Amino acid sequence: MRNSIVHPRSLAISALVALVATQSVFAQSPTAPRETRKSRPATTTAVTPGSFPAPAPAPNANKLNDYDPARMMAGHVLRRVGFGPSPKDMETVLRVGVNGYIEQQLNPSQIDDSALDAILPAEPKNQFNTYTRWRRWYLRMVASKRQLQEKMTLIWHEHFATSINKVGYAEFMSDQEELFRRNALGSFRQMLIDITKDRAMVIWLDNNYNDGNATDDEGNPVPPNENYARELLQLFSMGPEKMNPNGSFVIGGDGGQS
Repeated sequence: MRNSIVHPRSLAISALVALVATQSVFAQSPTAPRETRKSRPATTTAVTPGSFPAPAPAPNANKLNDYDPARMMAGHVLRRVGFGPSPKDMETVLRVGVNGYIEQQLNPSQIDDSALDAILPAEPKNQFNTYTRWRRWYLRMVASKRQLQEKMTLIWHEHFATSINKVGYAEFMSDQEELFRRNALGSFRQMLIDITKDRAMVIWLDNNYNDGNATDDEGNPVPPNENYARELLQLFSMGPEKMNPNGSFVIGGDGGQS
């Protein structure tokens, strides 16, 4: 089970209180008189004129027009939408424009990615083969023309935060990766439905024994494990704060969110 969540706002308030308290202590502390030191005569250093020539100015240092705003914007978009610009991607954005490129990326099924398919290793049959599956995913991030879809696949993986270290089955992790790719730009409701039934997630958050028949060593029924239910609400969807029916946050007596 994960550690309790500390809201960033609480951390910020604590830091501000500590800062104010520290400043107050320093303000009230008496200032010790500085020790008067005798000045020492300055030591002169002889510098031979011309022994250190001034550096030559950088070429075109004063020509701000050398910065192409269109190329700078294209690079920015490629870093945000995907995993950084390549020469071919830069050419594409400059050719179709920023809006045109974003519109293409929002419709990944319309992008021809056959060049990627030609270099992807075959899906391994061994369900424990982690290396080949990692290699397939890295190649997608680097070589796929569907950059936004791959970026969102990685983001959803970070959001739901599972790991082969506990799941144990590389095949399950690969299936989950494909789940994120399939729902990357789609319905979040459908994403939550699919991830609830995902085999890697079932193992990751201890839902694999919640079938109503689990018992301890003495044969006593084991209560359901609520780990997934808690994280589904607190971390994956609703958040840890209490909310009113209208969607506003419940405010406590101290004026902060409950």
